Amino acid sequence: MPEKHNAERRERYAKAVEQLGNVSAPVRLGGVYTLVSLVDEWLREENIEYNERIAEGQIIINNLCAYIRSPFALVSRYDELIQDAPTAEGLYKNREQEFYIDKAGLEPEKKVRLSIIKEIHRRLQGPDENTPGAWSDFEYDFSGSIFFYPVDLTRSYYAKPVNFSGSAYWGEADFSYSTYMDEVYFSESSYQGRAGFNGSIYQGEADFRSSTYRGSAGFARSTYRGGAYFSGSTYLSEAVFRGSVYRCAAAFNDSAYQYWVDLRGSMYQGAADFGGSTYQYWADFRGSTYRRWAYFNDSICCGWAGLSHSVYEGEADFSGSVFCSDIYFGQDGDNSSFSRFTGCAPQFYDEINRKNTLFGSYNNNFTVENGRGYPIYRGIENLPPGCCFLAEAEKEYLSGIFKEIEETREKLLTTERFQEKIRLPGKLRAFNAALHEWREKVTTAQRTR
Repeated sequence: MPEKHNAERRERYAKAVEQLGNVSAPVRLGGVYTLVSLVDEWLREENIEYNERIAEGQIIINNLCAYIRSPFALVSRYDELIQDAPTAEGLYKNREQEFYIDKAGLEPEKKVRLSIIKEIHRRLQGPDENTPGAWSDFEYDFSGSIFFYPVDLTRSYYAKPVNFSGSAYWGEADFSYSTYMDEVYFSESSYQGRAGFNGSIYQGEADFRSSTYRGSAGFARSTYRGGAYFSGSTYLSEAVFRGSVYRCAAAFNDSAYQYWVDLRGSMYQGAADFGGSTYQYWADFRGSTYRRWAYFNDSICCGWAGLSHSVYEGEADFSGSVFCSDIYFGQDGDNSSFSRFTGCAPQFYDEINRKNTLFGSYNNNFTVENGRGYPIYRGIENLPPGCCFLAEAEKEYLSGIFKEIEETREKLLTTERFQEKIRLPGKLRAFNAALHEWREKVTTAQRTR
């Protein structure tokens, strides 16, 4: 009898997979629900071992994920097709009939794909917080997907690896309060709307490298027990990482924050690398603890930089950087706010590579706890030895290029044109590359002021 049931399931599976390729959206949707039911049936099958049930279900999960990854021709015209009528400058100018035909095809496909995500999401949630759901023991590969619909995968529990790398999200994407027991990959992805990863737990490696966030990006109050990699990313709106714990290496290097970034109150038990980054507005690192090396070198900060009320137990390197506005290691009148360097004095001048740090403000606060740590030594201009103030010509250059960056950012945030969304991030990357080429020249200690 079990063999008969298994044969029937495989027959239904083959038919459902065939339905996924049907031109009719309702037929495709029917295939989705059949596949979902089959996974549930396999998991309830008591006549075979659990590993066999998972293996049978995984085959079906792979099909559902493949459907999400599959290309959909109308996606490139999404911004136009969600309008009520053709736009005067769009692809459908003087093609009104084609516009309404394509528009009618977009919504049904959106419904099919959204249904897959919703059914998976329901089964990734356990009865209690941070507990597995019925489908948590499967692997999920959504790499290279284009999500032209909102993604809600909050409070999900993944026991196996999950891959979202190389994906594009046209609406909001929320993965908050989730648990990843194995590796998770979100690298090389783009987010047009708000992206939420708050309150999550990562037991394995978490890879967010080389991603672009057009809307706000939230990673607050998360715990990373494996390596956490955010390097090479661009944030066009606010980015919030505050209150997080990193038990292994944390890499934020070579990133561009075009708006403010909040990393307050975090704990770094492995090396923390913020080097080579650009901060268009303020950068807040206050109230954090660094148990090993902390790298802030080769960076450019246009707004104020808050580093007060923090503890640095290893080496702290700020050399080769440019701080255009105020930098704070303490606050006047508040002794409890002073940072403490317990491993060694912080480095602002790299003697080996002869790279110094440049400052644009005379209102910096370098006061730290001397009694329980190392001081920040200062020279006659109240700057660390070997460091200088920015020259007027350098300030003018920075003002000009940051103005161009801000104008490009505003265009990218407001444009509805698909081609502009593709082109403008490249322009921002070019500005950032030019900035760091300039920074490398001016911070190489060729003169003393």
